[in-house]
Amino acid sequence: MSRVAITEYAAKKLVLGGAYTGLTVTQDTVDEVVDKAREKAQYIVKIDVGIKKRGKQGLVRLNVPKNGLKQAFSELFTLGYERCIVEEMVPHETSSERYLSLDLLREGVLVLYSANGGVEIEENANTVERFTIPRTEALSGNTSVSINAVPLNGLLQAMQQSHISFLEVNPFISDGDDFIALDMAAEIDDAKAAKLPSWAHEHIIRKAATLQEQAVQTQDEATAAALTLKTLNKNGSILTLFSGGGASLVAMDSLVSSRLQDAIINYSEYSGAPTRDETCAYASTLLEVLFESSAPKKVILIAGGVANFTDIMTTFAGLVDAFTEKLNELKSQGVYVCIRRGGPNQEQGLAHLKAFLSTHGIPHDVHGPELSLGKVGELIALHV
Repeated sequence: MSRVAITEYAAKKLVLGGAYTGLTVTQDTVDEVVDKAREKAQYIVKIDVGIKKRGKQGLVRLNVPKNGLKQAFSELFTLGYERCIVEEMVPHETSSERYLSLDLLREGVLVLYSANGGVEIEENANTVERFTIPRTEALSGNTSVSINAVPLNGLLQAMQQSHISFLEVNPFISDGDDFIALDMAAEIDDAKAAKLPSWAHEHIIRKAATLQEQAVQTQDEATAAALTLKTLNKNGSILTLFSGGGASLVAMDSLVSSRLQDAIINYSEYSGAPTRDETCAYASTLLEVLFESSAPKKVILIAGGVANFTDIMTTFAGLVDAFTEKLNELKSQGVYVCIRRGGPNQEQGLAHLKAFLSTHGIPHDVHGPELSLGKVGELIALHV
């Protein structure tokens, strides 16, 4: 599944909860934030829009007193950025800085740790230790892996609760039993972004590379469902339209097992019961990506598991609406359509889509859950 970055403020608020006292700042909230600052404290002010190596780019202000905060904000906002984070400085020795990252993989969580953290971590790569937390332990939030002064169980539980796929804390320091995260970066499962607390939605950093990705991003923001698009190879042959969950990964793996990875145009997911109109708009945008490809043969793979509550008839009606709008292109470019899907009203939905494709002479295979997802790659390979 695709990942998307969130701001440092959101990462710390989600992971550390009420223990975190930093503030997020926009140009409209500068006065409010300055009013909350303590007279005797020193602050760190950083750009907070997902940029790495901020210190080396001059995007950080250190040891800022309360009466200097407005100037610090002004300097950074003048550079064109929209959001900052401000925290009280934590006095410490550079030698006490540590590095930690947790990366969710299929087999579990890969942990990287170094007692030499901070901005020079790349130069100290030979000091990084690697651990793997088994998937069962990662999901339970109770691991036997232990790192001094690192609350691994708490971090794993926070990752589960907030759908965090990647978490990097660099640097962190420890004060007795206290774990103090000086800098944090996180990525979440984009398909689960809608499940974050409402305040966190504006802290999701989506960087759309194409017009269609921008369009889907806008569609996603306007619905309670989850809609994603990531272009992988704009001139590929296979347009994927997955319905979320682990089944999407199985379908993608099936394509890879059939040695079709270089032919995949995109990774996309629609989940969370989008309406007919939302599905139509989303599918229409994805079809634009397909039609722009220069590949001589083109395929649409609509695949997913057995839905719990998404009405298959509703979403497939939306797909037929999109196909109707783009019918001339579908026929002129000789597109083959492969479907494997199940869930509420699957018989009506599959029949509706199959009837449309048959009526208009569009080559297709339409299947319910009786077809193994692991077999879709074999069907697609016959048409690429």
